Amino acid sequence: MDLITYLEEQSQLERNAKEFLPGNIDECTYSLGQIRQSLFACVTCQNVALCEACAVKCHTTHTVVELSSKRNTACDCGTTKTKSPCFVRYPAWETLDFKDYTPDTAYNNKYCHNYQGKFCCCDMPEDNEKYMVQCILGDACNEDWYHDTCILNKDIDLDSFETLICWKCVAMYPKQIEILKNILNAVTVPKDDSYTLLLKEDFKQVLEQHIQDNDEIKEFLENHPYLYSEDPIYEPHSDTDSTSSLFELGLKQMNKVPVEQVSKGLEAYDNIKSKLTEFLKPFAETGHVITEDEIKDFFKTIQN
Repeated sequence: MDLITYLEEQSQLERNAKEFLPGNIDECTYSLGQIRQSLFACVTCQNVALCEACAVKCHTTHTVVELSSKRNTACDCGTTKTKSPCFVRYPAWETLDFKDYTPDTAYNNKYCHNYQGKFCCCDMPEDNEKYMVQCILGDACNEDWYHDTCILNKDIDLDSFETLICWKCVAMYPKQIEILKNILNAVTVPKDDSYTLLLKEDFKQVLEQHIQDNDEIKEFLENHPYLYSEDPIYEPHSDTDSTSSLFELGLKQMNKVPVEQVSKGLEAYDNIKSKLTEFLKPFAETGHVITEDEIKDFFKTIQN
């Protein structure tokens, strides 16, 4: 593969990433604090929440799991929760020695088994073949996701409700949830001496109309406004300004460099490619999984 082909392939990868994450992946949300946002969990780092940008740019060699959205959660990348800097906030650290790195202070996020890549009361990894529903309240379960087959009866139509309050959160506020259940005339599903409350599509409008019914339900709803009002998810600014692909930027930079230097650079690239091919060939033939340390040793040898 020559340099031009490589840059073209990287350009295609960038386009694919932008389709999956249409926001600006050059923006870390750490400075925004604990907000509702789309999150990823770094299973490798353990109990670490990542914004979209950091999941893509800072933890690419780690096991990362998509969590969808959670409230009151800040990005943990580059803080006392992780072992390395945030390359989105501090791109210069990509070329510096981590020994001088001073992490930012981590926010006091709450975590659950989702951050180990596990979900539902079955405590299993995500299964794309199974339908899952997220608890909207989340005070007891940290907005966990549940398989319909684990918590619902077989005779319940999945189209008959929009979301749910899990039995753990119901048990946390039994009196208040009982009032909500009666206001909404909601269906319940028994679970562990409690029940899961199924909420229909119009539940927010109904609760908004009844918020003044009594002081107890008013206080509960005012402490959980997302049960009766809009609950927007933070969206990074659209990446419309970033129109130049890696391929285009590479060609622009090559045009600024003297021809002799470009020629030497291409020769060096071809030399490294040849040596890397030789290095990787035995791994491909034996099926051996290459480790990070082996890659580092290879490049140390090249540098020497």
